[in-house]
Amino acid sequence: MIVRPTSKGYKIIAGERRWRASQQLGLTEIPAIVKNVDGLKTIELALVENIQREDLNPMEKATAYYELKTNFGLTQEQIVTKVGQDRSTVASTLRLLDLSEEVQGYVSRGTISIGHVRSLLSLKDSIKQKQLSEKIATDDLSVRDVELIVSGKKDQADSTKEAKETQLTPKLIKSPQIIDLEDSLRRAVGTKVSIIEKKGKGRITIEFSNNDQFESI
Repeated sequence: MIVRPTSKGYKIIAGERRWRASQQLGLTEIPAIVKNVDGLKTIELALVENIQREDLNPMEKATAYYELKTNFGLTQEQIVTKVGQDRSTVASTLRLLDLSEEVQGYVSRGTISIGHVRSLLSLKDSIKQKQLSEKIATDDLSVRDVELIVSGKKDQADSTKEAKETQLTPKLIKSPQIIDLEDSLRRAVGTKVSIIEKKGKGRITIEFSNNDQFESI
């Protein structure tokens, strides 16, 4: 926890959640780092602390990185050092702000992943980005599927297969109730959740990107 001295005692700069947890446990003391910083520096430190929270979605992190860059004049290298992320992660996250507002919404809700976004960003046309994002959401496309679509290799390879599948099975359309349930589960576990349901049976898929996220689920 980081605090700064004030006329009335100390003000928390970063680590408020730790302080609240210590209160709930009945602790009367908690280790803290005391820093003599001004108001602007306090905001910067609090913003960096906020970025390091695990429950932030990629768009929230992108916005926070952008604030550090524009409002506090930090270089990308300085941001990397402060938040403890590698350069490529920070750069990729900042690029999310280049997406259209509709696509950013999909990212915020966890409907499309960072892996999907890498391919979407290669489409300079915002309308095409939006159309492909909608297809990812409705058809539950994998990252590899999107890579093939963007490269133009998937349409030809899948044309015959899709024609046959269309004749054999109807296209799966998710009901509003299923979509709402996916959203509720995503918010609960903090990652993308996909539900496939047909005639009272189906499966629920929960995605995770690393071991820490898996253990938190």
